[in-house]
Amino acid sequence: MPEYQVGGFPMNYELLAVELDSGAHTALLRLNRAEKKNALNFALRGEILHCLLKLAQDDSVHAVVITGSDEIFSAGLDLREVSSIGPENKAAFLSSVKAMFNAVALFPKPIISAISGPAYAGGFDLACLCDIRIASETARFQQTEVIHGITQLVTPHWMCVGLNRIKELAWTGRAIGAQEALRIGLVNHVHPVPEYLGAAMDMARTIAGYDPRAVQASKRMIHDCLPMSLEAAMQHQFLVIAEFFGSPGSKQSAGGFVDKKHK
Repeated sequence: MPEYQVGGFPMNYELLAVELDSGAHTALLRLNRAEKKNALNFALRGEILHCLLKLAQDDSVHAVVITGSDEIFSAGLDLREVSSIGPENKAAFLSSVKAMFNAVALFPKPIISAISGPAYAGGFDLACLCDIRIASETARFQQTEVIHGITQLVTPHWMCVGLNRIKELAWTGRAIGAQEALRIGLVNHVHPVPEYLGAAMDMARTIAGYDPRAVQASKRMIHDCLPMSLEAAMQHQFLVIAEFFGSPGSKQSAGGFVDKKHK
C-alpha cells in the first residue's frame, strides 16, 4: 500500500487504504477489511480516527470520500469484539467507538460516504455521520442493534430522515434498499454499481474546487445553527455571510461571472 504523508507524518495503514489526489484536493478512504465485511474493530476504528485527525490538518485536502467495497460498505462494529467486552473494558471500548464517530461528525471539511452493499448498525451510523451520501443500487441500510438487544445512535439518522422514520427503523430493525433510502432522503443519489464511487469522487472534486474557507465556514454555520431557533439561526447565518460578502475572493468570483455572462 502506498504511504501517504501529512506534514511529513506517515499514514501507512493495514485496514484503511488512503488515496490522495493532490491536484483535485481530495482524499479517498477505503475500508480495507472485506474478509470481515469491513467490520469496525478496534484497529480499523483507530486508523479512521488517526487518518481524519491528520486530514483535518492538511490544507491541501478540501474534501474526503469514505467507501467500502462494491460488495459491502460495513457490517458495523465487530460482533466478536463486542461479545468479548466485559465490565472492566466497556468504558475503553465505548470511548474508542465514540472517538471515531466524533472524528467523522466533527470533521471540518465536507465528507461524502459512497455506499454499496450492506451498511448495517455502526456502518449505517458511519454513512449517516457523513455530510452527503451517494449509494449504489445494491446499497442496503439497517439498524440491527435492536435485534441484538442493544440500543443505537439515532441523532445522525434522525437529521437525515426525520424523527418518525428513524423511530421505525431503530425499533423494528427493518432493512431498506437504495431506492427507498433515496425516497426518504437518506441518500442524495443512487447510481449503478460501476458508477457510484465515480459519482462521489466527482462531487468531491467539484466541492474541493471552491474556496475551502467558504465551504468550511458554511459547514460550521449549518452545524452551529442546528440547535437554534429560526430567528437565532438566521441571525447567525447572516453574521457568517457578512464575513465573506465583499471579500476579495467573492468580488473576484462575482466579477468573473458577470464578465463571462456579458461576453
